[in-house]
Amino acid sequence: MSKSTDSTIARGNFGRRVVKLLTLLILLVAASPYIVAKTPLLNVLLGRIGAEDDLHLTAKSAEFGWFTPLTLRDVSILRDQPELGIQLERIELEQSWLATWLALPDIGKVAIVSPDIALTIPATPLEAPSPRRPVQPIVGAFLVRDASFRANSPRDHEPIIQLSDLNVTVRIDGSTSGRTLTIEPVKLLDNVDLTPEMCDRGLQLIAPLLANSTTVSGSASIELTKCIVPLATQENPNPLKQATISGVVQLHQVQTSMKDSILHDIAGVVAALLRTELPDEMRIADGTEVRFELQDGRVYHEGLSFLLPEISKDMEWRTSGFVGLDETLDLDVKARLPFSLAGDGPLASRLAERPIELHIGGTIDQPKLELPKDRNWLQEAASLVGGGDVSEGVEPLAGAVLELLEQARLRREENAASGAPTVLERMRERLQKGREKRREQDPPPVPAPSEGSISL
Repeated sequence: MSKSTDSTIARGNFGRRVVKLLTLLILLVAASPYIVAKTPLLNVLLGRIGAEDDLHLTAKSAEFGWFTPLTLRDVSILRDQPELGIQLERIELEQSWLATWLALPDIGKVAIVSPDIALTIPATPLEAPSPRRPVQPIVGAFLVRDASFRANSPRDHEPIIQLSDLNVTVRIDGSTSGRTLTIEPVKLLDNVDLTPEMCDRGLQLIAPLLANSTTVSGSASIELTKCIVPLATQENPNPLKQATISGVVQLHQVQTSMKDSILHDIAGVVAALLRTELPDEMRIADGTEVRFELQDGRVYHEGLSFLLPEISKDMEWRTSGFVGLDETLDLDVKARLPFSLAGDGPLASRLAERPIELHIGGTIDQPKLELPKDRNWLQEAASLVGGGDVSEGVEPLAGAVLELLEQARLRREENAASGAPTVLERMRERLQKGREKRREQDPPPVPAPSEGSISL
């Protein structure tokens, strides 16, 4: 055999090998989605993806190809800090695998079916995450269907908040300033029974009167009307202060104890002025709609109405103002004194015509009852009595009143720490002793004459 023949055969064999290798490579690339979907490589790949955010991702099965949409079934997402568990029936991408890859970072529409989310609220604030290598951020629209959510207490892991049958549309949009998460309007709660834990972990920012409730009854409905939240970046690790969230809370037949309420001091002042016993309970006006809005790290609200039925069922109080995310307070409290409580005379009539206005500062755990910042109510009260200008005596009197209120608050805290009777308990005791003393001083009633007696 000649050398030219051998050279031709060698070139032919090499060409066939190249063709075989190319064919094998093409088949391998074409079959790679199937190989990943049907082998343990699926969870290896998901694990690498979730590791960027300390998430443990797994799926029992998957269906996808280069030209068919991606579907993941029985997906599990777990994280240790904070403790998070998510179980999903399936995740479906509307686009094919190839179209999604070519369109990155926009992954199009994603359907998330029947997610069950369980979050344990951290007992202490979490440390800031360590810097990570940058990853390509994604944008898209997520259609969440038939979702359930539980927020558990860190003490006993009992649910504080439970949501179910949620259908939510979430969008992640990108811009030059970063990504934002937008939630379309949705009803989060529908006549859900209130608990003290729920009032202390979230609802206290919208309805601060319910904070620190030892007992509470009634139900609440919450509707989200607007939610735009910037997503965290290394430059902006705490984006909640730039978030805009608004909605409406409806409160139904809500009653709560007054013992540790931020209205404790107000109720004591009103009870003393009207010479009545301090109320044990506060009742939210039935059907109250509280509109709230989160801006600049503060939750503003208006429309929160409540009653102190043990003092007067006709005296409705209203609050407005804000609660900071750090639970600082800036609230205005207003009420109009009913004519039935004001009494007779021109002074009583003028008092009934003007609303009572008070201000609450401090924090939820340490509220401070203050005079309104924009009204000289002592000057107004003095002018009702005597007329004319009494400004020289008003400021010292106002300072004295504020000092007395502050001293009363400090004494109450000291008594609570030492176990001594509170002001309310002492007031009740004095009222009871006064009643008993009056009964002792009153002459006994004259017995009615019997039928056979003779009156002279």
